[in-house]
Amino acid sequence: MDLKLLKKKIYEEEKIETLLDSLNCENIKLEQSGNLIVAQLPDGDNKRSIQIKNNENLTANIRSKGISGNIFSVIGYILYNATTFEEVRENLYQIIQYICNTLDYELEYFNEEPEEKKTDWNWFLRDVQKDRKKDFKLNDIPINKVLDENIINQYIPILHQKWYNNGINFKTRKMFDIGYDLKSERIIFSVHDKYGELIGIKGRSINDQEEKKYIYLYPCFKSIELFNYHRAYDFIQKTKRVYIFEGAKTTMFATQWGYPNCVSIEGDDISPVQVYLLKKLGIDIELYFLFDSGKDIKFIKQQINQIKNRKIKVFKQDNGLLNIKNKESPVDLGKETFIKLLNEYMIRI
Repeated sequence: MDLKLLKKKIYEEEKIETLLDSLNCENIKLEQSGNLIVAQLPDGDNKRSIQIKNNENLTANIRSKGISGNIFSVIGYILYNATTFEEVRENLYQIIQYICNTLDYELEYFNEEPEEKKTDWNWFLRDVQKDRKKDFKLNDIPINKVLDENIINQYIPILHQKWYNNGINFKTRKMFDIGYDLKSERIIFSVHDKYGELIGIKGRSINDQEEKKYIYLYPCFKSIELFNYHRAYDFIQKTKRVYIFEGAKTTMFATQWGYPNCVSIEGDDISPVQVYLLKKLGIDIELYFLFDSGKDIKFIKQQINQIKNRKIKVFKQDNGLLNIKNKESPVDLGKETFIKLLNEYMIRI
């Protein structure tokens, strides 16, 4: 991936300030006759903490945090609290996708390799050359490994009493490959990629007091997928609407109750790649974000600020149905309450 080309495009199109604004940075302004852009970190108090050189390299510093690098370092810190070169590199694919989402760039445009490659005969010296500054390279794009479908057969295909009591029925058990793992004593279900290939197995503890309620028995990169996407896609295109939840179990209930056009982000924060997948559904698709209760409007707006030119709805937090303190999901109080939430408390944002 040609990151130099990406930085050059940001510079030439004067998009540095747009990116900083999307990250909720404040006091963004030009200094040194336009050669330097400074800004304040979100919730920070230093008005010149962020400093980005206005040239093709986009060299940057976050002075108040002692962070040096380039614009990727700034975004990495704000989005992922990445403070080192290695931590930024670990999140680099998401950082790049965030930039593309925000600026309406096509990621594929930057996948082309430069026409000429020069052999670096002094590669072994690079780590000890103090005068040469590190730059980021993206060689490995995260891809989820496809698992053998027979892996699911090592688990008992039963509906545990706990989830049966919660309201999950046997048809839903079969649809989502819900089962039970004797070894870890967890309820399990399968995780698929956008093409429907098996990529992971997730387990839920039957003990609500356990610190880690959910773990992956077969891990995958959850942030580059949307749970249930492969099942929901045709229903989304038919209804022109997608319901986006935080957790897989919420998706199971919604599907069981007649709302199969739903996906989950499998966490509290939506990732840039997940935003990209939602945008690729089509400009005519309505996006209904149903985060768990207790999320303030600032958090919600920050989650969806990469999505442009789409119809977006969220539910009113002060709806009187869900307990904000208990952080209830939209399905926790049953089908009738869920339907009432959809019909009476969704607002455009």
